[in-house]
Amino acid sequence: FRAQYSTIGNPTRTVSESNIDYRGNLKSDMLGFYLDGFVSGGFRLTGGLSINDLRVRANGVPVGAGSVTINGATIGYGSGDSITLDATTPNVAPYLGIGWGHSPNVKGWSFTFDAGVHFAKFSAKIEASQSIRDKLTASGRNAQADIDAEQAKVQKEFDRLPFWPMLMIGIGYRF
Repeated sequence: FRAQYSTIGNPTRTVSESNIDYRGNLKSDMLGFYLDGFVSGGFRLTGGLSINDLRVRANGVPVGAGSVTINGATIGYGSGDSITLDATTPNVAPYLGIGWGHSPNVKGWSFTFDAGVHFAKFSAKIEASQSIRDKLTASGRNAQADIDAEQAKVQKEFDRLPFWPMLMIGIGYRF
């Protein structure tokens, strides 16, 4: 049995396309509780649970005048407009994987490797600024229905992957 904490911090990236700055960040903090079954030497099968704070957040902000299409409706996109995507996983997820290392009988420094999957789907939510909602309504659209339809499209893409992979490489010291 082992427990471990892992993080990649909170990396942020900005990409510009068609007069829109897309700013995104990923947050990944995880506390895992694992049971290792050693098959041969340091090779092992691992099962367990992880407590997660895994979030992908992206925001589209215009850097000039342009347009955006939401559920088939094309509207102007300018200063004060924004669309935000927030995708998260459940706080607890089962884990299954394979690895090398963490041998209970070896003292001193060691190398570890883990590859596996957490069985949890992302849940996506899209928010639009009030100015976007007003523009959709002014064009004769149902703003909430259009935003919900875009959210359903994004969620469908996330649903294509019913798990998220994990790859860890580490060093350890056993007393």
